[in-house]
Amino acid sequence: FRDFVTLTNYKKVIIRPTIPSDKDLVYEMFQRADEEDMIFLKDKVKNKETVERWYSEIDFLKVLPIIAQYENKIVGNTTLHFMTKSKRHMAEIRIFLDKEFRGVGLGSYMVKSLIKIAKELNLKYVIAEVISEHYRLVKSFRKLGFSRKCDLEDYFITESGKMYDVTIMMY
Repeated sequence: FRDFVTLTNYKKVIIRPTIPSDKDLVYEMFQRADEEDMIFLKDKVKNKETVERWYSEIDFLKVLPIIAQYENKIVGNTTLHFMTKSKRHMAEIRIFLDKEFRGVGLGSYMVKSLIKIAKELNLKYVIAEVISEHYRLVKSFRKLGFSRKCDLEDYFITESGKMYDVTIMMY
């Protein structure tokens, strides 16, 4: 899988699976993120050991990481996390975009790419967990064909103890 995309800001990016040599560029992308972004990520991505662990344990049968590259920078990272046993027909999607590349079609394109791959793998459902108050993100997933399945009150808690409702969406 490899694709070239021209975004609405006319920048051209390549979308492709990650490879081990991307490790430092992915780490650099997360270093450009602000603290508000970090609050909502499931892993401590500003920690170099976290990113190194991802790349030392790459197993495409467990997690399929797709990146977006613009010039010599990684500007987007999406992952499809495959479930097992009684949930083996599902996968969870996660996405992170550099601030400069939000709102220009990159996220939608990357999510569509993972949905296409999920279909090719005969998965029945793709799940997205979205902070409920991130209305634009909920709306974006709806536009991509996801439906809202439930809202979980106080499902996500930050390191500081602030709690957020989470919307579970499925494609």
